[in-house]
Amino acid sequence: MRPTRVGVGGDLRIGRHLHRTLAASDLGIVVVPMRRGTQGDHHPYAEAGLDIVVECAATGVARAVSVRHLEAGARHVVVCAPEGEADTTIIFGVNDNELDPAIHRIVSTASAGAQCFAPMVKVLDDFFGVRNGLVARPEDSRTSLGARAPAVRRDAATVGIVLSTETGSRAAAIVGQSIRGEPGVVIETGSPATTATTEFTAVLECEPSVDEVNAAFADASAGRLAGLLAFADAPVEPDVVLASSASCVFDAAATMTLGSMVKVTARHNFSRGPSCRLVDLVRILRDVIDADQRSFHTSEAKRHTSSEASTSVVAGPRIPSRPVVTPGQP
Repeated sequence: MRPTRVGVGGDLRIGRHLHRTLAASDLGIVVVPMRRGTQGDHHPYAEAGLDIVVECAATGVARAVSVRHLEAGARHVVVCAPEGEADTTIIFGVNDNELDPAIHRIVSTASAGAQCFAPMVKVLDDFFGVRNGLVARPEDSRTSLGARAPAVRRDAATVGIVLSTETGSRAAAIVGQSIRGEPGVVIETGSPATTATTEFTAVLECEPSVDEVNAAFADASAGRLAGLLAFADAPVEPDVVLASSASCVFDAAATMTLGSMVKVTARHNFSRGPSCRLVDLVRILRDVIDADQRSFHTSEAKRHTSSEASTSVVAGPRIPSRPVVTPGQP
């Protein structure tokens, strides 16, 4: 059985990080770097025999590009950006149980911001119930690579403009499908270079204390969201966020409550965390491909054995021939 071959395209940090991570992993796969460019109708990587293609372009890729990968022989295409024409959008910890590789051949993992934001809403709704909320992505230059300044405090952040982004709306839609009702969400966003802060202010169905909210996130980080949600009860340094493999680093020190209103804060990076989620998805798809290969080989072996059995001759007891009698003999 041949190893699964994964093509990684795009020149973003996440693509480079994913390539290194997959190459150093124990998944038993072959990583094929991909570059843009085609010659007429010929797909440049058709001969590579790729099973999975991961596109790491900043703005995603058109469905037509993903379809070309499938037509060239790939089993699945993963787009690590919001992609409205994907067969499905998967955010681990929120709706990954809905992934069906048999029908979801083009899969989007949304964006790093959505992967951070959606679990925050999910935890609050699971424990307290979310009625509506406001999500903000404050921008601060101190979160850039190599910064050694203290983590951004809530009173030092500058708020970006208010707009409806594809990232935020898609995350809200996914969360809305996973919780009771449809939360009303307004998106404020900034554009930091290497890490970002997500602040979610929600109106809940009850009036929890700060300790109760933090306990809910601590419980989730140690349970079903282990590895996806990191819990920090001390101010979060930028270097810690950059090194984290989690999608969401929850800052318990920034939690605020006022009656049924709560404000929670989390941080994420744009390289290691999202690339780890891509590895998680590639692992699932690889297992499906390996299972199909084993099933095929088993079926072929049974068919070959059955064919041999049907063509073989089974020797029976020997029946003596009747003696030849010559006319005139007694």
